Amino acid sequence: MGKTIKLKYCLCKNCWKNIKKKFDQIAKENYHSNDQVTLKELSYTVANTSFQVEFGSQNIIEKNKHELAIVQIIDKYQIPRDGYWALSAIQSDLSRDYLVSNQLEKVAQ
Repeated sequence: MGKTIKLKYCLCKNCWKNIKKKFDQIAKENYHSNDQVTLKELSYTVANTSFQVEFGSQNIIEKNKHELAIVQIIDKYQIPRDGYWALSAIQSDLSRDYLVSNQLEKVAQ
């Protein structure tokens, strides 16, 4: 029996943290400190499930606009949360369902 997507996500999250630590360590050993070596993105696949990780700071204003647009589309077309969750699980560039839920709560207030 295969692992669920949530379990894969939890396992991969630990993997991301370890990769980031190793990358920073290798960069420190191989580059001059003024070079400002940065890991921006990592993408890989585990058992036919793709993962894409973006490291570093995000533009919060743009992120909020994007999540608000998703909430508006979900409301307008009456997309159920489970349906969006399923889409965001297979499409890594979609905002995670909990982020959209948080934005929905803000709009409802």
